[in-house]
Amino acid sequence: MAKRLIYILIAFLAVSGFAATQGTLIDKRDGKKYKTVKIGDQTWMAENLNYKADSSFCYNNKESNCAKYGRLYTWNAAKKAFPAGWHLPSKVEFEMLINLVGGKSTAGKVLKSKKGWNSGGNGTDDFGFSAPPAGYRDYSGASEGEGDGVNFWSSTDSDSDLAYYMYLNFDCDTTNLDDFFKNFVFSVRCLKGDASEQIAESSSSVVMPMSSSVDVVSPAEVTVGSMTDSRDGQTYKTVKIGMQTWMAKNLNYEMPDSYCYKDSTGFCDKYGRLYRWNAAMKACPAGWYLPSKVEFEMLINLVGGKSTAGKVLKSKKGWDYSDNGTDDFGFSALPAGDRISKGHYFCVGSCTYFWSSTEDFEYAYYMYLDYSLYSILGSDRRTLANSVRCLKDSQ
Repeated sequence: MAKRLIYILIAFLAVSGFAATQGTLIDKRDGKKYKTVKIGDQTWMAENLNYKADSSFCYNNKESNCAKYGRLYTWNAAKKAFPAGWHLPSKVEFEMLINLVGGKSTAGKVLKSKKGWNSGGNGTDDFGFSAPPAGYRDYSGASEGEGDGVNFWSSTDSDSDLAYYMYLNFDCDTTNLDDFFKNFVFSVRCLKGDASEQIAESSSSVVMPMSSSVDVVSPAEVTVGSMTDSRDGQTYKTVKIGMQTWMAKNLNYEMPDSYCYKDSTGFCDKYGRLYRWNAAMKACPAGWYLPSKVEFEMLINLVGGKSTAGKVLKSKKGWDYSDNGTDDFGFSALPAGDRISKGHYFCVGSCTYFWSSTEDFEYAYYMYLDYSLYSILGSDRRTLANSVRCLKDSQ
């Protein structure tokens, strides 16, 4: 009860003493009616957009899901889907919303709907935003995540292939903004008024700054070796890429807050263990450590940059959709997936996350590889469990 009162007090102060104001909107294109809510100076649709446009879809291709959750849109479709007098919000406008309702540490709780979320993850919906757990559709057409989360496209892209979105999850009270591939299919919430003037953002806010000062390494220059973890006797292949010596296999040291995918030891044997961030910070053996975000950036540059690093770092087999890598440098990244919460695992066969030691407030950075050529540096909740690759101490 005390925690909920704090949420309400923060929310009350954040909108300068004014309660959220509800209204309605009728989309003249198809006659659909939407609830709206004014939070501070922003007026939002209080339901997900359900306008049928090219490159928009219903979850699992069922019209009943469109009626329940609204439609899912690729980023390019989302940029054009809004009705007259409304627009797709920018990254900055989502940040304003998050601050208006109390900040990212509590925004997830107060923006989520009061029902429909898995595992006790319902929100309090204090502002009437009523975000439902609509899930998403991936590049292959598969629908994922109903009940677990919702992603809202922003109008702001981070490069030619990636755009920012706001996401909410069932297992936390927080929310955050990240970037992801434009060909994934997410929900849309429209904001009233013409598209706001874009605010120039400093390079320090970009998730994945890539330095051009690091020389690219030839695969022929890579040195292969091995190391034995004295704690449990397991042996790991290693690769030296430039001045960095990496484990070439995911860490599989058992400790508290580490897990096997789907709680099966067979997956640990194949993919290594998945670690919560606090455990990952202590998991590497003596003489090795969890690499920083900057050290992952250096690795990405050493193997040719973010546009091709995913391809050359991935293993030659084991990836779904025939999206295996070339493994030119012997890094042999496997699609180990991750652990979202107890009993909930994600994307084995199609993606992998490697924790870094670099914090981002209550989040931490990771390197992400999936079906594409790209490698991405992003951040997420420390309670998630991801793979670990240890880096050799050069001292």
